[in-house]
Parts: sequence; C-alpha cells; structure tokens
Amino acid sequence: NGHVADPVRQILIIDDDPDFADALRDLLERFGQFRVSTALDPFEGANQLADHRYDVVVTDFNLQDWNGVTTLENADHLIDVDPTVMDQWSNLNRVKVLFCSSAPIRLQDLKRANKLRHFCVMGFLPKGCGLESIYRSVAQLTQLAGA
Repeated sequence: NGHVADPVRQILIIDDDPDFADALRDLLERFGQFRVSTALDPFEGANQLADHRYDVVVTDFNLQDWNGVTTLENADHLIDVDPTVMDQWSNLNRVKVLFCSSAPIRLQDLKRANKLRHFCVMGFLPKGCGLESIYRSVAQLTQLAGA
C-alpha cells in the first residue's frame, strides 16, 4: 500500500535512581514509538552506548562515580567507528543527548560536552519539571533531522 510505518526510536535512559528511570521508561513506551533501554550506573551506560545505536539519550548529570559528560566521553572512546563510512558520525548522525538533573551543570562541563565526537547535547531539563516535559523533549528530539 506504500504506507511506511514510523520507525521505532531507540532511547537510552542513564540514571542511578531506578524509580525515576522506570517511570520515564514506562511513559515513553506507553505514549511514544520508542524502544527504551535503561542503565542504572554510568559504566553500564557507557558500555550500552558503545554497543548499540540510540536516537536519543536521556541522562542524569549527577551520577555516582562519573558525571553525565564523563559518561559520554568514556562512551566516545569505546565506540568503534568504521573509517570507510565517511558520514557515519556526521552532525546529523550524532546521538542527541538530553541532560536531566536536580543540580546545575557547570560551564566547564558544557565545554567538554561540545568536544564529543558521537554525541550532541541538545538540552538540559531540571528533574523537577515533570516526566511529561521530558517526554515532550524526547519526542521533539526524535523528530529532528529524521531522528
């Protein structure tokens, strides 16, 4: 019939608060075309980012051991890029990142985030803004540039 269904978007939530991660995952899966994975610590998050391609990452900034930028930096180093595929990690293909945290992000961390090769920080939301606001932001990010 020529109609193509919307692709299911791959989302990763990295948060050391399992209740928050579960609640956000449930909301995203219930109301969106999302397949959601969770990581409850930054080491697991970095490994999942290195092993799987996600459309959007929602990560807490203040994780135990590593902050959100350090987690992304470690994933950046783990990702094995095929050098024969020139556009594999162009700006349009970088994974979009949304930080959610109850504390502000320091300018020096944002500067570090801007140097990431495989990730593009698209925004920051305070956790207190509510799950619906985070859901809307994720939905908007998945629509940008086709994903």
